[in-house]
Amino acid sequence: MSKMSGQATPELSVIRSFWKPRAYYTRGYFRTGIWPGNSGVAFLWVLRDYEIMSSALPTGFEERCRSFVQKGFAPQSRILQHPSVGGFLSRCGWNSCMDSICAGVPLITWPVSLDQPLNARFIVNVCKAGVGIKKPDEDYKRGVSRVEVTRAIQTLMVNGEESQEVRKNVLKLKRQAETAMKEGGSCFTALHYFAEEISSLNPISQQ
Repeated sequence: MSKMSGQATPELSVIRSFWKPRAYYTRGYFRTGIWPGNSGVAFLWVLRDYEIMSSALPTGFEERCRSFVQKGFAPQSRILQHPSVGGFLSRCGWNSCMDSICAGVPLITWPVSLDQPLNARFIVNVCKAGVGIKKPDEDYKRGVSRVEVTRAIQTLMVNGEESQEVRKNVLKLKRQAETAMKEGGSCFTALHYFAEEISSLNPISQQ
């Protein structure tokens, strides 16, 4: 976390990314797809299995793209709360979406499978709390280009009209989430009723 100090202005904000090594271990993929050097934005890359991922990183990866590399586990929620984090490049699993919204951090959506494409469309089209690397009707399975990644990063991180609107929306969602989780809020009340319902059930009798 100490490495992220001093990165609090929008132009220097850190976009943090988690990658599962089994899916992204080839050197060629880094060079063509997720190389962020042209974006002009500092990254925090969390590489959960560094021994596998390190062989795929291009030479000079950290120096050329102004990146910090965290090897192994990193506390996602805590990192997203850091004031220098200006965006979250995410696969859009629902837990990650919730972590990002509750931290007031907009997303750059890069879904692959399962619920991820639906979640990404919801974040970009309905909540308007993120920027998609591709348009919602485009197929992510064919891969993405460096140009597409750079465009999405710069759209969010440059202080333009779209970036301002996305940031305003995600902060509104953060406030709504905080209200829902307070005593008397919708989430608090629903959980309370659920706990009462479970508590009222008779235990299964043992024969």
